[in-house]
Amino acid sequence: MKTETDIRDHRLHKFDSGNEYYQVQPNSNMLDKTEANVELCARTNFLCLSDFNDRKILKHLYCTATFLCLYMVSWILIFPSSWITGHSDIHYAYYHKVMKLMNLTKIPPQFVTKYAGHTLVQFTHNLPGALWAGAIPFQLNPDVRRKYPRLHKVTGYLFLGTSFLMSYGIIVILARQLTFLHDFPINVATENFNFEFWCVNLSVISLTCWFVFTAFTAISKIRSRDYQSHRNFIVRHIGSGIWVALQRIIFGMCNIAGLSESPHEIKYSFKAAACAGVVISVLTSEFVIHLLKRQEFALKQ
Repeated sequence: MKTETDIRDHRLHKFDSGNEYYQVQPNSNMLDKTEANVELCARTNFLCLSDFNDRKILKHLYCTATFLCLYMVSWILIFPSSWITGHSDIHYAYYHKVMKLMNLTKIPPQFVTKYAGHTLVQFTHNLPGALWAGAIPFQLNPDVRRKYPRLHKVTGYLFLGTSFLMSYGIIVILARQLTFLHDFPINVATENFNFEFWCVNLSVISLTCWFVFTAFTAISKIRSRDYQSHRNFIVRHIGSGIWVALQRIIFGMCNIAGLSESPHEIKYSFKAAACAGVVISVLTSEFVIHLLKRQEFALKQ
């Protein structure tokens, strides 16, 4: 306990260092403790600032993911709505009219019309994709998870169950040769077709395996109550599927920029957009996981 003499002789010096004030005292032991407290305070302030920036970045990425999901839902249900192709003459006329108005007649109509007569694909891959994408903004929203935990759980199982259904639809697409390589005229499609065919098929199979693996692992982790690993694999799962929406946007930008004039250019820009979409989505998902882990570290300090 300090005596009156200690209090009277105590000297206090403040050095302005931005947000912190250093208190220097005559007693060496007290000085060591004060410096430690100052260092801890500065470190805490740095972590708080870092956490604030991370939350801002995560918020922007959440908004971007929500936009991509809404775009994907609109693509499936409104336009070009490939799930209803072949079931409605109105849709057929509507699709060709819009493509003409948007000056997209150079794009092979088989991109969408090829699903006519393939009801199994439409109802195991195309249409379930709208449910899959539509669930993502709600599943990622912390307020929804906190206020409606039961809804979050039920929607989560439907979301992941839809993933397995969509994966089965991809197998049907490959079996029926409905990949984009078959959408072009023979003179375009047959150029290096065997090499491209195996490259595309192996790429699709690899992505589908990763899509299924992340969904299955996310279920396994939540059943074992490993919530952090569950969250990480959900993020990876979203990244392994949302690239499709990103690809469509990149492909559309190529068309607007005049980079997809001939059938050859359309084919290669579609492939390039797919590659870019996959790389961006996968890397972004890992970046999100890194930010979430850094937030957890900051909270523990």
